[in-house]
Amino acid sequence: MKRILALILILCPVRPAPVPALAQDPKPPGFRILPARDRHRIVAIDLNQKGEVLAFRWMAENGDDNVQEQAPMLFLANQEREIRIPLLKGYTASLPSSLSETGMVVGRASRPLYDNAGNRVPFPGVAFVWDEKAGIRSLGALPDDAISQADAISADGNFISGISIGPNRMRACVWQRTGETWKVTPLPQETNHLNSTRVVISPNGKFAASVDGRKPTLWTFQDDGTWTREAIGDPDSIVPRAVNDDAVIAGLRFNKDPMSTRDAVIWSRKTGIRTIERPKGYLYAELSAINRHGVAVGFADGPHGSDIGPNACVTENGRLKIFADEPEFTMATAISDKGEIAGTFEEREVVEPGLELEPPPKAKLPVQP
Repeated sequence: MKRILALILILCPVRPAPVPALAQDPKPPGFRILPARDRHRIVAIDLNQKGEVLAFRWMAENGDDNVQEQAPMLFLANQEREIRIPLLKGYTASLPSSLSETGMVVGRASRPLYDNAGNRVPFPGVAFVWDEKAGIRSLGALPDDAISQADAISADGNFISGISIGPNRMRACVWQRTGETWKVTPLPQETNHLNSTRVVISPNGKFAASVDGRKPTLWTFQDDGTWTREAIGDPDSIVPRAVNDDAVIAGLRFNKDPMSTRDAVIWSRKTGIRTIERPKGYLYAELSAINRHGVAVGFADGPHGSDIGPNACVTENGRLKIFADEPEFTMATAISDKGEIAGTFEEREVVEPGLELEPPPKAKLPVQP
């Protein structure tokens, strides 16, 4: 099976029955794919309510078609224009992760651990923020830490969540904008380590979530400018991947069973942790994004080596629904409040029926004396 990634935006009626649709919400008209060209060469990461899409595009490196690179790009809504995310000075890669409504992009800039002389370089990875007007700039890290990354940004671009790493510690943090400067603050933790690769933040900037030690944790921004911490489940019960403005969290849980399955799960104050039922025959599922209606998207997959999945999916009435009309749509990574969905495609190889393949020649072993 040949796996090639691409971008899809789907407009579809994905309101679950328990959540009443708002009167002002438009009815999504079927689906559409953006951009129309090269969708098999694009890996979508995030999108905003304007329909702007953050993605990686496979393209020739320095014009050499024999060398392909994944270039970080921002695709502007309703325009035949895309902007490449530049490199931070002194770094060799830009790895974006999230996009705001104001067109700000955050992520991590990286470079080799050692220079040409064999000396270890400072900040081999650092959180960055970029927008078309001001360009790319470093966000730094918490005091005495050596590495940082930005994972998510609020809708207005004023709050950025991420991770700061130092000697024997991995801390959740938030950068808050004041004018054109950013102040980084550690989130209160029970341990010195996160058991997650991401710290996510809600569009309104009031909630952040991750795993503190082994406990799923929600942080809340208070009126006095401080953050409070609360555990939201038993150890290992949920790994947050997204949180909305109502503090509803979507993510996954690793199950301790012979198949090492994964469940898609959602947490809210009203219901606690809920497992979302996988489609029949699927063993693995996780959620990667959730909108303000509580509709979450992700992917589901079948047993390793089987013909089941992977398939992008959406929550509906406590179950995961795959996009049956789009079998090559393998993973959904973002969802807007209008029902637009960004994700990746897989171009499947088609084998001609009845085609006989010539077996490889038998290896000739040397005659033993």
